[in-house]
Amino acid sequence: QLRALYVLESLQVWSTWRQGCHMMSKDAAVRDALPKLLFKKLSTDELQALSKPLDVQNAAQMLAPFTTHVVTTERAAATLSTHFTSALAALLPYLEKNLFLGGDRPCLADAACYVACHAIFAAYDDQHKWALASASRWYDLLQHRLATIEPPPKWRWPRLVSFNLDPPDG
Repeated sequence: QLRALYVLESLQVWSTWRQGCHMMSKDAAVRDALPKLLFKKLSTDELQALSKPLDVQNAAQMLAPFTTHVVTTERAAATLSTHFTSALAALLPYLEKNLFLGGDRPCLADAACYVACHAIFAAYDDQHKWALASASRWYDLLQHRLATIEPPPKWRWPRLVSFNLDPPDG
């Protein structure tokens, strides 16, 4: 009976996760924001691949095709701040209702966007981070969860971005 209960719970978790990934791939704002953040035109097959669960054992290989064009320096990201801010702002309604782009579990899109957004979150001041509160919460959660996986080729996990948890005045 215990084994049957465990299997049933596992199926419920899987179903919930699949539903979250399905929602991500159906959400137009997410589909439009991903290519902007990754600086890559995405085919339907690539969008489907991004909605797959993140395989921790093969993360580097899975991330490589999606992270080759990302901005890696804070200076470059600051120059493109308006571009990043508009793409992240488009994700806010989705991230207000979901922990990750994959729903309640991270998917490949979460990891790829984490790599793509590191430089801009490092460049943002506290006011920008608070203006994008749901995206900041998502990024901060990801940076702590993904610190244990192998990074994509020619990339290393950077220092953690600090977040001021005290709300700004006014």
